[in-house]
Amino acid sequence: MLRAPTILAAAALLSLVACSPTIGPRTADTAPEGEFAFSGSATALHLGWGNVRAEHAPAPTREFTGGGDMYPDDQTFAWGFSASTLYEIELRYGLTRWAEMGAFAGFSRIGLEGRFALMDEDIGHPLSIAASYGAAYSAIGDGAWMRGGLDFSVRATDDVAPFFDVYVSREATTHSAHQGDTPCPEEGYPGTVCGVFIAERQNEVRLTLALGLAFRVDRTVLRGSLAPYIPLHAVSLTCPECTGEARPIAGGHAIIGFDYPAWESKGQ
Repeated sequence: MLRAPTILAAAALLSLVACSPTIGPRTADTAPEGEFAFSGSATALHLGWGNVRAEHAPAPTREFTGGGDMYPDDQTFAWGFSASTLYEIELRYGLTRWAEMGAFAGFSRIGLEGRFALMDEDIGHPLSIAASYGAAYSAIGDGAWMRGGLDFSVRATDDVAPFFDVYVSREATTHSAHQGDTPCPEEGYPGTVCGVFIAERQNEVRLTLALGLAFRVDRTVLRGSLAPYIPLHAVSLTCPECTGEARPIAGGHAIIGFDYPAWESKGQ
């Protein structure tokens, strides 16, 4: 387990390296028919909190949680790929005007996704809607991962589009925290808090909602979003580094990204 830096700021602990987002939030625009499109996303900030209880402790306490997976030396691929928890890239191809197929890597996983346009502003609909389903190998949990959901977007102007995404995912997650407030300056982070280290791995069904803005800059779309999530169901898993209980309540990510090519301008 990689103990993520936790920085004390305004009496709140912000975990900067933590569980991966379910999705790089995006507009509902799909790749043009017969053409490739390229996307990238990066996590700027992660927040999470949950009920945490050390082994033999009488009752849980509520703590900020984070943590990233590290693996034994004999699991080299999973160990290395887990380092991609902060970013994701995706290459997509437009099969038809209404469907695309994509391959993605990052956010600690690698897999495929199909996406289908249900409504399209480019042909006069009032908004764009796309449905998608993806499946992948996840380094976190060293196994299967999947997500499905809907993307909604509407162009407020020719160059600005608010968007909203809703996704349900099934994934292995690791939640960790430090319980207590014993300072440990030897780690070198001002204000770092240690205490008892607690970690728990789970198979988790997660609901993610994302709200953001996309900006068309020439042929590229730049986007920023907030993506809060809540676990709908979780089953504990065993792992060598697991100790105590770290049951998530909710969390969220701030995510930035880009898409190329951009949607067509009405002036083109």
